[in-house]
Amino acid sequence: MNLPSVVGLAPCVFDELVIIGVGAVVGRSFTEEASGTNSIATTFELRTPLAVRGDEHYIESMKQFSCYGYPLIHPVTKRIEGVLDIPFSAREDNPLLLPI
Repeated sequence: MNLPSVVGLAPCVFDELVIIGVGAVVGRSFTEEASGTNSIATTFELRTPLAVRGDEHYIESMKQFSCYGYPLIHPVTKRIEGVLDIPFSAREDNPLLLPI
């Protein structure tokens, strides 16, 4: 997605447009079968925090991102309720951002 016309937008708005531009939108399936290696599906499968950085993504357009996934586990049932995923530019990746 070419976004030079959005220069001047706040960084969070620009980042949101870039993420939407690669197809990461509400309702999209991020299972391993539908989208390959990604921090949402892998975190869901392994039930543990993890990072998927740049080239580790299966989908080519997602390789520009590093993503950190954290499972949201129900405290009583221990069932996984969802995944908190934090995506950002792979150029800004930092080892200090590893999930705890």
